[in-house]
Amino acid sequence: MGSPISGLIGEAVLQRLESLVFQHHRPKFWARNVDDTFVVIERDQVLTFKDRLNSIFPDIQFTMEEEEKISWLSSTSLSAAKIVMAY
Repeated sequence: MGSPISGLIGEAVLQRLESLVFQHHRPKFWARNVDDTFVVIERDQVLTFKDRLNSIFPDIQFTMEEEEKISWLSSTSLSAAKIVMAY
């Protein structure tokens, strides 16, 4: 088990990363939960945005999973969580 302050330090580092990235690239939607990040961004800006995220802190590297089709189960989960997105 890690130090009780680890979560606080991790949150501070990620907030700093967000403030630096959002100066140049503002996504339509950004949400974090523990070690997952959900982003809605213009399709032609995806690689530039990812490269910018990965350039700030070399020890923190973001990877990408792109959803081609949202299944019925996924859309049910989204509506159950009351997350509404329009693009």
